[in-house]
Amino acid sequence: MNLPDYTLQDFLQDTTFPHWVYKTNPVEEQRWSAWLEANPDKKIVAQQAALMLIGISVVPTPIPDSQVQESWQRLKHRLAFQENAELLHPGKTTNRSYQQWSKWAAAFILFCLGGALFYYATLKEKQQIYRTNYGETATLILPDSSMVVLNGNTTLRYPANWNSRESREVWLEGEAFFNVLKKPGKGNAKFTVHTPEVNVQVLGTSFNVTNRRQKTRVVLNSGKVNLFAKGSAEEPLTETLKPGEMAELIPSKQKFTKRQVNPEVYSSWTHKKLIFQATPLADIVTLLEENYGYQVQVTDRKILSRTITGEIYIDNVNTLLVALSTSFNLKFENKDQRTLRITSPI
Repeated sequence: MNLPDYTLQDFLQDTTFPHWVYKTNPVEEQRWSAWLEANPDKKIVAQQAALMLIGISVVPTPIPDSQVQESWQRLKHRLAFQENAELLHPGKTTNRSYQQWSKWAAAFILFCLGGALFYYATLKEKQQIYRTNYGETATLILPDSSMVVLNGNTTLRYPANWNSRESREVWLEGEAFFNVLKKPGKGNAKFTVHTPEVNVQVLGTSFNVTNRRQKTRVVLNSGKVNLFAKGSAEEPLTETLKPGEMAELIPSKQKFTKRQVNPEVYSSWTHKKLIFQATPLADIVTLLEENYGYQVQVTDRKILSRTITGEIYIDNVNTLLVALSTSFNLKFENKDQRTLRITSPI
């Protein structure tokens, strides 16, 4: 076996490699073991590929909070907006030109319309807008040095003339993880994340916000947040979260639901991995559609109730699909660039 240039992706795509991982073919198992003994520099890559095929990895040793904070303080001073320019796609304002109309009445209407569009464009220019593509994540440092990690298919905007001494506001569509720094100033310089349904107000904390399919979910890692939503005219909806709590709002039900969770499960994507705890395939289908832009076809709806527990590393969408296929014992097949079909093996 002459495989000196094998990469992680090569191991995953080799049809004989799973026999070494699952010990299902003694001949192939012996061949791979012999080759790895002769090429010890490839053992680490092979072990990484094996973990991805299994779809479950060992739980890492917890890092002390003091070490995390120290590392973050060093990191934040190195990050700048320029470093994210290749990852983030600022929103663009389109300039529209209009042809002259031959009739004065039509010209007058066009002039009024042009004035309204100019006013709208002026307002848009006062906001900084960042977007991520499907399957893309990016880190952003806000003007007050707070950090935001954007998940795929996400838009974040905030005033261009940000004043950190006053209340800080951002608007989110999609999913993002926030690490908000406390700032002195007017009204304690509160930090507010606006979604179409919920406003999340904090002073200094870390939390994950997901706004997908008309449902908003907030998971608190540290600190304290207050949630506000539009309820009935007499009684608006409010909720307060403590670390380790999650709140979800479904507008049609006109109430928050709150429960205890492991926050790392919901923010693990910021570390290029996904943590599952008895997660049904139906939830993973939603993730593939919302974060990666797939149109998912499932041939047998019964398989949507299957669950998975463990960790999957997501350095790219292909390794994610391979790991999911192995973990669920299902076939994940790309019909085209944006269509994914999930079937049971024959």
